[in-house]
Amino acid sequence: MISDTTIVESVRPRVMEFDLGALTHNYRTLRAQIGPEPHIIPALKGNAYGHGVGPIARCLAEFDINSLSTGSLQNALAIREAGIDLPIVMFGGTLPEGMPAMSLHRCNNMRPKPAI
Repeated sequence: MISDTTIVESVRPRVMEFDLGALTHNYRTLRAQIGPEPHIIPALKGNAYGHGVGPIARCLAEFDINSLSTGSLQNALAIREAGIDLPIVMFGGTLPEGMPAMSLHRCNNMRPKPAI
C-alpha cells in the first residue's frame, strides 16, 4: 500500500540548495551599502532551515561579524560544535534547565528593555 506521504513526495519533490557563494556575495553587497560600522548579527534558526548550522556558521564566521544569533539552545550548541567562538545572542532564550549550558557555552540571552 502506498502511503499519503509517498504520494505527496512523488508529485512534489523537495529539493533545497544553499549557495555559500551567494551568501558571501550578499554579505559583501550589504556591507558595502551600510559601511564598516554597523554590526551585522546573522540569525541562524531551524538548523539553518535544514542545511546544517555548522557549515553556515563557519561561512559567516569568515566575515567581519561580531556575533551570531539563534533562537534555540540546540542551534547554539551546534555553532559551538562547529568550532565557532563568536558570541552567540539567544533571541529565544531557554528553559531554566538549559541555563547552565547557555552559561557554559557563552550564550547571551537577549532581554527586551523595560518600557519607561
